[in-house]
Amino acid sequence: MENLLSEAQRTDFPDIILPDFNAQQKKLSDLQGNVILLYFWDHENDGMKLYNTDLIPIYNKYHSKGFEIYQVAITENKTDWAIYLKGQPLPWINVCDVAGDLSYAAAIYNVTELPSCFLISKDGTIVSRNIFDINMLEKEIAKLISAK
Repeated sequence: MENLLSEAQRTDFPDIILPDFNAQQKKLSDLQGNVILLYFWDHENDGMKLYNTDLIPIYNKYHSKGFEIYQVAITENKTDWAIYLKGQPLPWINVCDVAGDLSYAAAIYNVTELPSCFLISKDGTIVSRNIFDINMLEKEIAKLISAK
């Protein structure tokens, strides 16, 4: 146990490990050192699908500078989520929590409604929550990317 604790990666945010579209386990903590948008959503909601469309240019602009998105679908219908992703491939990490309303990932972030998002700085600090104005979000990302 001491070896596991001494080798564990330290993060300031709760870690999430969930399967992606290809059933590969994806750890949120693997993205530490980048600016991260942690986004909880429902793939069946049209407004949230439009937000994905708005995020693509921001992701493309800042990804090479150290910006990542870890998107968590909260649904009990993994098949519909997978079909949606196949039809609209998103360039960032997209995972699915099939526990739906009983999602552990949502619970540890105190997510009580969808969508919910968290902006995490390079040092692992959660710096803001629920910025859905796309221009404001981009300004915050740019500021965090340029911070030393």
